[in-house]
Amino acid sequence: MELTRTRPTSVRVLQSMVILCVLLTASGCDTATGGGWIAGIVDARATFGFTVRCTDTRVRGTPVATLSDGQLDWHDGFVSFHGVVMPQQVPDTTCDEFAFNLPTIHFAGTYTPHNSSGSGFFNATVFDGGEPGALTDTINIELTGGDFTGYANGGELQDGNVQVS
Repeated sequence: MELTRTRPTSVRVLQSMVILCVLLTASGCDTATGGGWIAGIVDARATFGFTVRCTDTRVRGTPVATLSDGQLDWHDGFVSFHGVVMPQQVPDTTCDEFAFNLPTIHFAGTYTPHNSSGSGFFNATVFDGGEPGALTDTINIELTGGDFTGYANGGELQDGNVQVS
């Protein structure tokens, strides 16, 4: 199955989906989080929610920001899954530096469809364009393997918010 995103000429605004909350602590642990909807490929809209935790570590004395402990839920018609973020290390930086310098976060992991067992992998990139989130923040995802291999979607949030801090 090959699914690609085409930009509809008009987008129906149905209702708000997810309001996000942000957790920041002073101990070198930050969270990127968000939710909302973008134009769908299968349905009129694709709804999502995600969280990714960043933890400061050191490898041979060098600071390393590690993205992990996150989840992604996605619903676009029959393309409906739960994803778990796999650890990703960003060497020579701390979580505070990473979040301050890059309002864009890339994370990846495994996904499991809600209505079957054909698991695969996801790659996601989110951009925090400031406040308010709608029409300034973006999300892009690609799926490989499993039931939804070839599915890719992305664009500006029509409603919702992405926070990278």
